[in-house]
Amino acid sequence: MQKLFKAICKNALRLALLSLVVGFATSALAVSPKEVLNITRNQIFTGGCCFSWGETVSVTEPAKIAAVVVTFESDFMLTPIDQFHVEPFTVGLMINGGPCRTDLGPNTLHENHEDSAAFLLGSLEWIVLPGDGLHKGANTFTLCGGGPQGSSKITLGFNTLAVRISK
Repeated sequence: MQKLFKAICKNALRLALLSLVVGFATSALAVSPKEVLNITRNQIFTGGCCFSWGETVSVTEPAKIAAVVVTFESDFMLTPIDQFHVEPFTVGLMINGGPCRTDLGPNTLHENHEDSAAFLLGSLEWIVLPGDGLHKGANTFTLCGGGPQGSSKITLGFNTLAVRISK
């Protein structure tokens, strides 16, 4: 009976230690709330390129500045300019409050079918290099963009903007 009790205690201690290790590992991998922005309501943006869409994430760079990866994923719907065509919307990033940069990688959301009344899924990813305006400490990344005309309109549904330092 005493052998059984010792075995149970030993296994219980191992389980407790394993739980602590897993708990610390999970919290160490957690993403800062400033690095991810989730929007769960529709937003409508109207205007020509390029203006701020007000969605911002930030990351803190260490003393040795490294490139960051910024990812934007969204349900979106473009409003037709007229009954015959829908124009693509340009999307970019404002780095640390600077101008809208559309030269960092893929930069358009466009319709790829004839039903312009349906939401589509778009995903863009940008690599921002230290020379693109990053600095030691806090860096902000704000979504920006616009259409080809002042009356261009895009509706963003559920969307996520995220940033992480590349390793």
